[in-house]
This record gives sequence, structure tokens and C-alpha cells, in this order.
Amino acid sequence: MASMLLSACGGPGQPPAAQTEAPAATEASAATEAAAEPFTLTVWYWGRAGSARMKDFMESAVQVYMKENPHITVNAVLQESDSLYPAFRAAAEAKEGPDIQFFWGCFHLGGCLVG
Repeated sequence: MASMLLSACGGPGQPPAAQTEAPAATEASAATEAAAEPFTLTVWYWGRAGSARMKDFMESAVQVYMKENPHITVNAVLQESDSLYPAFRAAAEAKEGPDIQFFWGCFHLGGCLVG
């Protein structure tokens, strides 16, 4: 009851007391460390073994990304035309798969998505 009376003494129209302390530096550094915790992303991308351009592009893009994000390791996995559908079917059935998938813009998975 005393706390209700004391809080009422402030009255309406009076601004709340300003915060006098900045958040501790350790809180900010802990948040930064948690955000930078190392992890791995697996990327499946569609291409052909005979098409060096796609593989070269992906390898180059992965290196640039990892340089800019040193706490992230990217595991880029080439999915060739022959293995593409079976790999996704197996991943869907196992409820597992890549973190990211990359295909040509006009390509779609059609009937291989199960579940």
C-alpha cells in the first residue's frame, strides 16, 4: 500500500526520471559475441559438372561471403541434374536438407516436394 501511495505522489504531468546509467559495456559485448558465434550453412545449388562457370561463381561468392562473415562457414554442395530430384526427395522424406537452396530462376522442383 505504501508503494502505491509513493508512486501516486509523482502525479500526472511530471516526466519520468531520466536513466542515469548507460547499459553496461559487458552487456553489449555479450550480445556481440552471441551474434558472432560460429556456425555452418549448407547450400545446395544446381549445376552441371561440365559447366565450370556456375561452380566458379558459387565458389567465388562463398569465399566473399565468408570473408565478410568470418563466423560463418558455407558448405556449398553442387547438385547435378541427375542427382537433384533424388537428393531433394530423400531430404524431404528424412525431414532434413540444406539451409539454403539455389537454382536458376526459371527452374522449379515440381513433383519432388513431398511433405
